[in-house]
Amino acid sequence: MPTGVYKRTEEHNKHISESLMGRIGWNKGKTGIYSEETRKKMSESQKGEKNHNYGKHHSEETKRKISESKIGEKNPNYGKHLSEETRKKLSEVNKGKKLSEETKTKMSNSRKGKKHWNYGKHPFEETRKKMSLSHIGKNRDKTNLLGQVIKFKNIK
Repeated sequence: MPTGVYKRTEEHNKHISESLMGRIGWNKGKTGIYSEETRKKMSESQKGEKNHNYGKHHSEETKRKISESKIGEKNPNYGKHLSEETRKKLSEVNKGKKLSEETKTKMSNSRKGKKHWNYGKHPFEETRKKMSLSHIGKNRDKTNLLGQVIKFKNIK
């Protein structure tokens, strides 16, 4: 093989690929091969300024490419559903969490306007009647855009 920069041909790449077919990686399926002490040393050797990516940032183009590579069917969680047990665990973990005002504002804005899931849709007449009937008997004071309180009487 010549010295210096060497560019492999497609044929060469194919040959290497075929020769490695069926081989199992040296650490495939192995657990506990490093002691706790060794794992700690390995971890510390990559933290902070020692990490090869420390202080580096992705360009906007790279961020866009990463994002596009995980959209839809390419996403590893695409088509998967959480079990009822997992959903309950997540629910319990998130209960009682206090969101910052900034986060609340961002969530509110994300649900407004054309991005809102129900924007531009209108319920069927039957659905409107059901919604209307569900409000009968409830005291529902509303505030209009001018800040005036509109009182609704109980209808029974």
